[in-house]
Amino acid sequence: MNIKDKVYFVYKKLKDLPDYEVQEIELGTKINDEELKKIETRLNFHFPHILRNFYLNDASNISLTWNKVGSCFGEECKHGELNIISPIEIVQKVEEMKNEVNELLINKEYYEENEGMKAIVEDWIYWIPVIKFRNGDAFCFDTRQPDYPIVFLEHDVMDGGPNLHGLKIATNFEKLFRSWVNVGFVDIYDWYEVSTENGIDFNNKIFNKIRGMLENGF
Repeated sequence: MNIKDKVYFVYKKLKDLPDYEVQEIELGTKINDEELKKIETRLNFHFPHILRNFYLNDASNISLTWNKVGSCFGEECKHGELNIISPIEIVQKVEEMKNEVNELLINKEYYEENEGMKAIVEDWIYWIPVIKFRNGDAFCFDTRQPDYPIVFLEHDVMDGGPNLHGLKIATNFEKLFRSWVNVGFVDIYDWYEVSTENGIDFNNKIFNKIRGMLENGF
């Protein structure tokens, strides 16, 4: 499976439909093998094969966003977003997350009284963001588990306490991409509504209309 080709397929399909706002796909310059290995060493993490191939052969990052006027695909499926961030940005995000944890650890008594802060301390040092959203949320690798399942990082977890924090999105990155592309990388407000113990159920009925429109091309 080629990430770039699949993203362009979704882009072209949506671009041909009326009442859509589809932003042009943005691609970053691809990275070489030596650079990628240095980053993997720094992260103590090996990117999955499908993502490594993308970084080395196509681009260092890719983004696609769309918005639908009206409710052609249902009330829950009005916009979509894919933003696979570059290895360099991943390193920056990981460092920011670690710094945030270290600052909270200085005031242990305070953070232990805040469930959101406690969640950050317990989880962020093991998470590696790979897909980010405009509001600051992200999909992350959880490095504590085999195959590095994808979990949800909630940007405002400290404000309202854990809500979607740590929700399992998929058992691994490839499964996420293979399933999510079939519904146009739609972004819904509450992922809990379509979640299972193994991740998001992209066969849920709320995705039926958009999946039906796209499925003939895959």
